[in-house]
Amino acid sequence: MNASIVTCQHVLKPNFERSSLRRIPYRTMANIAYFQIPADDVGRAGKFYQSLLGWKIEPDTTLEDKSLQWQNITTGAPEEGTMNMGGLYKRQMPGPIMNFVKVGDIDRILANVERLGGKVLMPRNEIRSVGLVAVIQDTEGNIIGLWKPGPD
Repeated sequence: MNASIVTCQHVLKPNFERSSLRRIPYRTMANIAYFQIPADDVGRAGKFYQSLLGWKIEPDTTLEDKSLQWQNITTGAPEEGTMNMGGLYKRQMPGPIMNFVKVGDIDRILANVERLGGKVLMPRNEIRSVGLVAVIQDTEGNIIGLWKPGPD
């Protein structure tokens, strides 16, 4: 049996008071699109998730930096309201599983992080065949990734 990570979707009722959404219009809300799992022992963690949840975990052979021991994860067939892909990698810093939010303009978002009380932990980087990524910390210390997909 394959397990999928389910994302929450907010459904607006016709009479919903939109005043709380004026700063971020509903049509531009960013969805969580990807996750990463840091591991001290990538092989052990991969076996755990494969055995427990049936995830497909395979080495990524396209990355130049082999120190990450990057593994691509497929969690199941794409379904409405779920994510079905992620990554497993050699832990580089302390931290939990990281979700990535799909964004349209990563530079505009990064320009506002510190103004709003957050921190940019990893500036924008381009990853071939993936797109642009960055990592930020919110005002409460939570870490979240930003992802701007590359051209198809």
